[in-house]
Amino acid sequence: MDYVDNALQIDSSLRVKDILGGDSTWNNAVIDQIDVDEVRQGILQGTHLISGEPDRLVWNELRLRSPECGYSRWIWNRTLPTEIGFFTWQIFNGAVPTDESVKVGIPLVSKCNYCRSPRCESTDHCLAFGGTASRVWSFFLRVFDVPDEVSLDVKSRILLWRESASCNSQAAFIAGLLPSLIVWEIWKERCNKRHGERRRSARGVIGSIMAWVTCLPMPSNLGNRYSLMEQHILAIFGMAAPPSRIARPIPVY
Repeated sequence: MDYVDNALQIDSSLRVKDILGGDSTWNNAVIDQIDVDEVRQGILQGTHLISGEPDRLVWNELRLRSPECGYSRWIWNRTLPTEIGFFTWQIFNGAVPTDESVKVGIPLVSKCNYCRSPRCESTDHCLAFGGTASRVWSFFLRVFDVPDEVSLDVKSRILLWRESASCNSQAAFIAGLLPSLIVWEIWKERCNKRHGERRRSARGVIGSIMAWVTCLPMPSNLGNRYSLMEQHILAIFGMAAPPSRIARPIPVY
């Protein structure tokens, strides 16, 4: 306030977001009341600190937020490696580098490496409808008793698991992570076939996904009540349900 004309007319509780417009431009009505040109230019250039307080993060105050993806808590779950979450993000943003994605404006002959008969390689075909992909999805859909809607694209298949995913039990937590692991391993197999690396059958891809599940660190704050269905799911993955806590008896006097 030492630099402001008519300081009593300025709200001392003003925050950066209050004088920075949605188009990231300063509110000149406030800035112009600073009578020291050096300070005024320093603020506009972001090089001057008026209050003497240490810098603090203002990104969350200024950022323009997009609607939150309902599945984001599972895509960016700290249990998953970052590259797996990022690949799932690529799917939802149309950024998977399949032939269909990269041939925009470029003459390109496309052939899906999963199919014996020539088919154009798209994200949905590669990760949902292709031979290996459809068999892998069908296996895990049966394990978790999720309806197998064969016409669903890959985004819809991932979102379909939201109904089964939660932190109430280990099996429900696995259901939240599993779609990202499925598309990651299917994509790895696609790249193996495209670049002449060692190939795996659908059973081999399923085995790799199950190995991921058993190796990932599970949070310690998951619920400990397990239905027979959930115990069966854990048994398929070679995991045992943690022992339930024994409730303390209510004393009777």
